[in-house]
Amino acid sequence: MNIFHAVAEGLRGRGLDVLTVQDARRISASDSEQLAFAFAERRVIVTMDSDFLILASKGIKHAGIAFAAQQTIGEMIQAVILLYDVLTGHSVLRGDASGDRASEEHRT
Repeated sequence: MNIFHAVAEGLRGRGLDVLTVQDARRISASDSEQLAFAFAERRVIVTMDSDFLILASKGIKHAGIAFAAQQTIGEMIQAVILLYDVLTGHSVLRGDASGDRASEEHRT
């Protein structure tokens, strides 16, 4: 189990709609292709890979990039939940998150 799988499972357990590159069968896709896919799906990319920030600085379209420095699994889950709460106005921590994630604009 890698850190991203554990983070994804932790976020799913809190009701967030999470799609990993493994789930989407996009492991071999380039960073640019990942951004294009996430943009089309209206998903925020959560990453520790600074290459995504470089692509964004070059004007590559994206739905959002949440760059995470080296953190523990728990810290990363809390950071993504905070970002979700700020972007959507829902509070996962207070239990206000909608059960219908398909209608949400910001997904991870």
